[in-house]
Amino acid sequence: MLPFSPMVHGARVTYDVPRTLPGWELSEETMPESAKHDEVVALLKAILLWWGRGRQSVQVARNLAIRWDAAAPSVGVDPDVCVLAPAPPGRRWRAGPPICRA
Repeated sequence: MLPFSPMVHGARVTYDVPRTLPGWELSEETMPESAKHDEVVALLKAILLWWGRGRQSVQVARNLAIRWDAAAPSVGVDPDVCVLAPAPPGRRWRAGPPICRA
């Protein structure tokens, strides 16, 4: 039997992914959500807003269109709830390096 030893350091897993792939396009139609899903997401957003109050440059958003390729603006994610830190500037599109970690 191996002795138990607590993990001293965390682990990081990284891998490369393509910037864009066919099939990653999101439709512009509104996807239906159940009433329970809406309630749970609203509660989670409220909890995260409470957690983020008083913190420097944090934005909590819901159904935010996050896009990263100006040449393929329909490629991206629309998370139900997300925390952006630091909060992005009030620009619609910004080319260059990431402005925040989602």
